[in-house]
Amino acid sequence: MPALNDGQLSLDWQTFEALDVPVKVIQAGGQQFIRVDRPAHTHIPRRPPAIRHDRTWLRMLAYAEEQIRWASTRAVPDLARKPAREITGGICGDGYRLDINSRGCNVPLSAQKATWPQLLAGLAAQRSVEPGIARARDLADAYHHLDYFGRVYRETDFLGKDQTVRGSWRADRFIAEIAREVLELGGDLTLVPIHSSYMRAGVDVALGRCAAPWEEPSS
Repeated sequence: MPALNDGQLSLDWQTFEALDVPVKVIQAGGQQFIRVDRPAHTHIPRRPPAIRHDRTWLRMLAYAEEQIRWASTRAVPDLARKPAREITGGICGDGYRLDINSRGCNVPLSAQKATWPQLLAGLAAQRSVEPGIARARDLADAYHHLDYFGRVYRETDFLGKDQTVRGSWRADRFIAEIAREVLELGGDLTLVPIHSSYMRAGVDVALGRCAAPWEEPSS
């Protein structure tokens, strides 16, 4: 989802109280976007010896969790193993940068680093101690995925029109999977703006309004 500046937009939002996850529907440039405030974990799991500060460790855990979600496009992170798909990236903040790759997360040009086993163990500890926050974070990301992927595949230069509704890969089936995850986490699909015909089709399947076309026997 593109970064939006609240101060430069006229806002039209509604608040969704389930699990204390506020959902904001924002009007911008003639389009609607969804923004969800994701609560932060406060529990500090046992810090790896190489990490000097609790704040750095918490930021590493949050960054690793985000990368796990986007590598799988699932809001509930799989903490059984490191992401199967190669991930690389970096973020800046609080005067330093964090990098992440197949080995783990680190502060460049320093000895501060955490391996994937350490990151996964830390995330599991947070979810065990703060299950309500974990579930709220999962729901926030499920909303985010639904909103983002409900828009991105309508661009014809990104994915051919025929592939969005037919073929071995279907955008409507993908959306239905994300929408079902929103429902499983206690979300409300009526709060999410519909951006495309394939998004509408996927949401309708998730809500049981129609049968899944990809599951119908061919005549």
